[in-house]
Amino acid sequence: MRDIDAALLDTERTAGSRNAHRESATLEIGFKPADVRVRRSAWAASYVGDCDDVLVIKRKNQALTAEIGVIVPASLVRDATTVESLLLPHLARFGLTFVALKLFPKESNSENCEVQVLPDLDSTLEELVYAACLLRDVVMASPVFASSEELFACLERGDVDSLIGVAESSVLDAKRTHYAKRENGHLELAIDVASFANSGQGGVLAIGVRTVKDVLGRDILAEVGGCDIDRGAEARYRKAIDTLVFPGVEGLRMCRTASALGEVFGIFVPRQDPAKLPFIVLGGDKRDAKHSSVVFQVPVRTGESNLPMRVEAVHSALRTWT
Repeated sequence: MRDIDAALLDTERTAGSRNAHRESATLEIGFKPADVRVRRSAWAASYVGDCDDVLVIKRKNQALTAEIGVIVPASLVRDATTVESLLLPHLARFGLTFVALKLFPKESNSENCEVQVLPDLDSTLEELVYAACLLRDVVMASPVFASSEELFACLERGDVDSLIGVAESSVLDAKRTHYAKRENGHLELAIDVASFANSGQGGVLAIGVRTVKDVLGRDILAEVGGCDIDRGAEARYRKAIDTLVFPGVEGLRMCRTASALGEVFGIFVPRQDPAKLPFIVLGGDKRDAKHSSVVFQVPVRTGESNLPMRVEAVHSALRTWT
């Protein structure tokens, strides 16, 4: 960035010889995804736009600012506040200070998204271009993955950034931290696992993920920095599930991926044999986590929430099962 600053200063001085009052200079860089190297570039393979993404670096009154602009489809619902929340932790990684973000609707079924940042003098041009690519990744991300298998595969291979911009759904539940080691934490985990098992689709629990609300009220995965490493988590989780969920959940898998704050931990609940339904959790609610074979609940994943099956539904199902 110091080299860019020097180049802009030379431009400014040259312009100043023609215009004594000129105190600014601009460097505009256009690029296509194929032109830059980024760790995650799933969108690059399908990028067919004729327009370049644009990175504009300005020097005014001895200060540098950078404006990152991309063309994104208007059909993807994103508001400026949501995009800002999604971007902040990633911009901070490169020492970029957020200034402003704007979305400009266009009549051609596309939308121009522009974010203005203050780069650190030690920032490199590569880092700014990466930030531009990341902005496209965040805004272009499909709100819902096709399947729980695809979600868990991202966690297994360490591609946690692929989850940024994805919404919690019937197959995805995000947790900021590990489940508590006390009995209420065991019960919460059992309810979450049984809910996916009863849904007919299965699902993924992603632990170490922060979410934000978007304009539609959905919980969007915004940061995958992780949480503190809990080395005993897998053994503790499996014991709690085996103890509290009946019948046993088949094919349960777990994984952990190193992250900036420790680890991102994943739990995969595959689609279960319909003949085994329903999966019952032994115990009452999380306030009274004591379990027995008498007090139980039947949770079901509905949308992005876990809802207990009402007693009327349980009674009706019992009559059907018998």
